[in-house]
Amino acid sequence: MKSKDIAIVGILLAIGAILRFFLAMLHTPLTPNMIIAFYCLAIILIRPKLLEALGIGLVAGALSMLISSSMFPPGNLISEPVGALVCFVLYAIALKISSMKSGIMQYKPLLSGIIVFAMVVFVFSYLTIVTLPQYFPEMGGYSELKITIGILIGIICEFLTYITVQKGTAIGPAFVTFLSTLASGFSFAAIAMIFVGASVLSDPKYGGDIMAFVAVFVPIVVVTAVFNAIVVQFLYKPSSRVLIRGQE
Repeated sequence: MKSKDIAIVGILLAIGAILRFFLAMLHTPLTPNMIIAFYCLAIILIRPKLLEALGIGLVAGALSMLISSSMFPPGNLISEPVGALVCFVLYAIALKISSMKSGIMQYKPLLSGIIVFAMVVFVFSYLTIVTLPQYFPEMGGYSELKITIGILIGIICEFLTYITVQKGTAIGPAFVTFLSTLASGFSFAAIAMIFVGASVLSDPKYGGDIMAFVAVFVPIVVVTAVFNAIVVQFLYKPSSRVLIRGQE
């Protein structure tokens, strides 16, 4: 990675860290993580190699861990590299799709959005209704709530997929950042529940009911994902223009 690229990553992560510092004052079980938006923007702008993207995620995870009011800060050391990897892979796919001259993905964007919607709802529902309750019996029940959450996330993914395929990479940064934030947020929640789940559920406001916890953290993750997507989409064009001018 060039020294200029390292400087860009450092500046963007610093901005994200400052914003996270103020959001940490909310003292929610999951701190809304603006650092994700800025490391996604960095990856999209400089297009690093795979290991470099993971390195960016690891640094972001360390910053997130140090500035956190969440239930298990060390979980950021895993969740942020996961988010960075998802961002790297998805943006590479978005670039590939935008360069396609023919094929069903180019001419049938609505179909691709429907496919993504169906996959999201199926995977989310299957995991939370069938698989996870085998290991966490307290996750049983609330099937309607789980499916509803899957449908809402699926609708957002379907819309972003449709726009991304139809417009190429014009809306790609928002789509990639949205899914990267979901990947980071949900992986963090899963890691936290493995290590400190018992103490979290002992909190009176959850009453030992994991679905009460889900009802709290899912909206935080989804709202953060939407907000991060808007921020990155808004900053992408001016940032890319500045970057291009700097190379002249």
